[in-house]
Amino acid sequence: MSQAGKDRDPFGKTLKVYSMDGSIIAEHDIRVSDRHKRPVHPEHEQLNREYRERKGAYRSETLKRFKEAFKQQGEVFIEGLKKTVSANMYWHIEEILKLTEIYTAEDITAAMKECIECGSYHKNSIKRLLKARPLENL
Repeated sequence: MSQAGKDRDPFGKTLKVYSMDGSIIAEHDIRVSDRHKRPVHPEHEQLNREYRERKGAYRSETLKRFKEAFKQQGEVFIEGLKKTVSANMYWHIEEILKLTEIYTAEDITAAMKECIECGSYHKNSIKRLLKARPLENL
């Protein structure tokens, strides 16, 4: 069985492989510029492209549903979400859309309007405002 050790040289890195008795079995040059780069496999490129396309289509459809459900307030709220929670914007939008299973679109729009007025662009702000309202019979 062999052990691997890394030694630095002035031109990059060398990986030295030692035997159990301590003698060098092999040396491999490692270029610093190649660090953390993996070759992309052709089949992965296609899979990644298809995934990005599906993700983009899903996000586009989610935005469309949100804007249709909440009209002008929805568009303003989306812009606020972009500024405050940009990375998680679609998750917030999906969570707000799920609220339509419990609350009416009018109630959600009213809560959204209050959130816009105070500059609170977060799904939990809408949830808190809605919880304060009485539920209608479903």
